[in-house]
Amino acid sequence: MPRKKAPIFRALKPARMQAIGRVAAEWSRLEFAIQTLIPEVASFDAYRCIMLTKQSNIGGWVDMLKNMMTHVYADPKSDKKLKKLFNKVVELSLKRNALVHSMWWENMQGELPIDEASGLGFRRSGKNIAIITNMTAKEMRAVATNIEATAKELFMVVKFSGVEHKVKVKTEADKLARLASGTATSRRDNLKALSPD
Repeated sequence: MPRKKAPIFRALKPARMQAIGRVAAEWSRLEFAIQTLIPEVASFDAYRCIMLTKQSNIGGWVDMLKNMMTHVYADPKSDKKLKKLFNKVVELSLKRNALVHSMWWENMQGELPIDEASGLGFRRSGKNIAIITNMTAKEMRAVATNIEATAKELFMVVKFSGVEHKVKVKTEADKLARLASGTATSRRDNLKALSPD
């Protein structure tokens, strides 16, 4: 006797199933990027920081990264880019949740165009508690691609924010190290080591 397919495979064809899987995987990469950027910006031990932050969620991690970036770098150019990216993360979060957390059902009696799948999800808060999602596999893949691009851009903006600040801190640290090591031999060398360039 042939094995009967699970009902979910009638609701979600392989292309849709694969697209939802990619959305979930790309979202995990985005979360990982944010969680690893927080300790880097803060100059914390990564494992210890993740132990502290892991109980939060994407909204909390975005707030942590945003606050840390403002505190450490205060870079107006990056701040504008980051604000745009953080807003995009929130927007993508809603799309990702609709795809990954929906209960998908079969397109019965031609209710939808043949290439669309339909799912029902529930929001934690807000006026519209029940959300119906109708999407094609192509639209689902576009969400995944958008998440991937946002994660890459966020990583690059954070990595290259405050580059001047990082160099300046290194220079100041070098000056203090030189002073502490005694390689600054005279009072004038001591003052020179402490003064800004």
